[in-house]
Amino acid sequence: MSGSDFRITISTRAVFLCASGMVQFQILLNDNQVGKTFRYNLEEAAALGALIMKTGSWEEFPVKGISTSDLKGFGQRLRDYGINGC
Repeated sequence: MSGSDFRITISTRAVFLCASGMVQFQILLNDNQVGKTFRYNLEEAAALGALIMKTGSWEEFPVKGISTSDLKGFGQRLRDYGINGC
């Protein structure tokens, strides 16, 4: 099991945890969890991350007003964890 934090904006970050072929993450806004805990297998995480990288958007992202470039950075991290693990 391994994990990491990824800063999306000054006040928003994703906390990732990888274990047993799964990628799990929570989105924190000012250190408070918003939305649900997301869980994907590695293939799903890589595919979702690639889609977010391509479009710069994700309807399920629980914080509104995040720039497309910041979401693309998050998508890249998610894709990388899907491919390589945390």
